[in-house]
Amino acid sequence: MRVARVVPAVPSFSVDKGFLYSIPESMAVTIGTLTRVPLGGRRVRGYVVGFEESDSERLKPIAGVSGDLPIFDAPLLETLRWVAAHYVAPLSMVLEKAAPPNNPVASGAVPSPPSVSDAAPPLALIQRWGVGNWVAGVANTVRRGRSAMVVVATVAESERVSQRLRAEVPTDVHLVTGDTPDSEATRAWVEMSTSAGRVVVGTPRIALWPIASLGSVVVIEEARRAMKERQTPTVHVRDIVIERGKTEGARAVFVGPTPSVELVGEGAELRAGEGRVWPPVEMVDRSDETPGGSLITDRAVMAIRSTVKGGGNAFVFTHRRGYAAATRCVRCGTLRRCSRCGTRPGPGDTCVRCGEPLGGCVSCDGRRFEALGAGTGRVTEALQRTFGDQVGDDGRIRVGTERDLAGLGAMDLVVAVDLDGLLYAPHFRAAEEALRIMVRLAGRLGRRTGGRLLVQTTSGDHPAVAALVAGNPVDFLHDEMEKRRAGGYPPAGDLLVVETRGEDVDVDSIGTDLTSAAGDALVMGPSVGEDGARWLIQGDDLASLKLELRPLVQKWRDGGAVVRIDADPIDL
Repeated sequence: MRVARVVPAVPSFSVDKGFLYSIPESMAVTIGTLTRVPLGGRRVRGYVVGFEESDSERLKPIAGVSGDLPIFDAPLLETLRWVAAHYVAPLSMVLEKAAPPNNPVASGAVPSPPSVSDAAPPLALIQRWGVGNWVAGVANTVRRGRSAMVVVATVAESERVSQRLRAEVPTDVHLVTGDTPDSEATRAWVEMSTSAGRVVVGTPRIALWPIASLGSVVVIEEARRAMKERQTPTVHVRDIVIERGKTEGARAVFVGPTPSVELVGEGAELRAGEGRVWPPVEMVDRSDETPGGSLITDRAVMAIRSTVKGGGNAFVFTHRRGYAAATRCVRCGTLRRCSRCGTRPGPGDTCVRCGEPLGGCVSCDGRRFEALGAGTGRVTEALQRTFGDQVGDDGRIRVGTERDLAGLGAMDLVVAVDLDGLLYAPHFRAAEEALRIMVRLAGRLGRRTGGRLLVQTTSGDHPAVAALVAGNPVDFLHDEMEKRRAGGYPPAGDLLVVETRGEDVDVDSIGTDLTSAAGDALVMGPSVGEDGARWLIQGDDLASLKLELRPLVQKWRDGGAVVRIDADPIDL
C-alpha cells in the first residue's frame, strides 16, 4: 500500500520527520500537496513531503486536500530542507514560506514540469543603480521559455523595478510586496507556479515561492539588512537564491554597487564595468582638527549653504539607532578604540565586542572623550542654529538615517556626519557595512552635474575609505575575505547566536546544553540583560551543532523559554 509522509503545519521540531498517512483511493496527491490530516484529536494542515510503501492497516487516512496545486516540487523541497537545517528552524515553518496567502485554485492551469539543468556559478554585477545588462538577462531568460524572479528590498523599490521590466521584457510581470492583497498575491503565485516564461518582482517574501521552469533569480543589493529576516527562521535571501540555483539549475545574479564578502566566498564572478561604479566622493578629514569642534565641519556647512542658496536640496546622514557615535580623545585627538580588537566603544567600561576593559586613550591615556557623531535629533538642532527653518521634512535640508533613503528623492548634496562610527562598529562586517551605506548615499545624488557627497572621518587611511574614494569595491572585497579567513568569520567560518528569554528560564542549564553540544566550537557567553540571555558560538563548521540544537531548542521551548536562533548574524 502506498502511503504519504506528511509534515503537519505545527511550529515544532518534533514533527520535522512527518507522519505516515494512508491515501484514499479517490484522492490524488503529489509532493507538495497541501492536505488536512488528523493529529492529536484534531485536523491540521499538512504538507506531503514523500511517499513510502506500508502494509499497516492502522494508518489514519488523509482527511482532505486543500487547493488544487502543490506548494512545492522535489527540487524546491530540497532547498526548503536545507533552509530548515541551516537556520535551525522547524521544517513546517519553512515549508509555509513557499505557500501563497490563500489556498491555490488552478482554474484549469496545470503545473509545468520542473526544468532543471546545471546552474552557472553566482554572478555579481557591480554596477550603478538602474544601469547595466541585468534587465536584458531577464528578457533573454523569458525568450528561452524560462521564468525569472527579481527580489528587491522594499515596496517602493519593487514598484520602480517592476515598471522598468514591464517596459522592456515581453511577458507578464507580476508585482508582489507586503502591500499586495492576499487574493492578488495568490493569483500571481498560481501563474508563476504553473506557467513558464513569466517574471515576478517582489520583496523577500517571494524568495521561496515555487516558479515553473525557473531560469534566473536577480537580487538587487543583496547586502541590505532588509534581505535577512530578524525573527526565526532568520533566513537570508542571498543564501536561498544560491541554494535554489544549485537545485533548480537557475542562474543567481546579484546586482548592485557593493556585493557582500559572502559572494566572494561562494566563488561568485565579480563583473564590474569600466571606470567608477559610483560618483566621486569628497572626504572631509577631521584627524587634524582641534578637539571641541562642532558636529558639522566648516567645509560641510559651506557646502550646505552654497547648495541651499543655489536652490538645491541637501540630505545630512547620521547613524541609525543602534550605533553609538565614534569618540576621540580631547587631549590628543586620537579616535577611541578598544586596545584589543579595535572596535569603537559603546556605553559602559568594557568593549561590547570582546569584553576588554576600555581604560583611557590608547595613545596618551587621556580620560576625556568627545563625540564625532550624534543621533538625528542632535544633528537637527545643530543645523537649525545655522539654517533655521530650512531644516526639516519641508525644508531644503533634511536629516535622516539609512531607513529614510528608499523614499528619498534626488539630492544635490549629501553629508555623512560620522563615518568612523560605522567603520569601527562592534561586528566583523563593520567595514563592509560602512562602505555599503556610503555608496547608498552616493546613489541619492542627482544625475545632473554638481551632485556632491561629503564624508566626515578621521580614518582616511582605512581600506574601506580607499575603496570609497576609488569608486570600485573589488580589491576591498578580496582583502576583507582574507581577513575573514584569518579570523574564522563567515563565509570562511560559522557563527551562530542563541537568545533566550522568559520567566524562570534556567540560563545555567541552557549554557551547559550548548557547551556539551558544541564540541570543538567556541561558546561565548552568556551575556545576560533585561531582555534575556545571549550566547555566541563560533566554529569552522557548525552543521553538526545545528542538528544537535534542534531537539535542545524544542526542550527549552517546551520548558517555557522563548528562543531565537540567528544563523550568520549581521550584528554581534
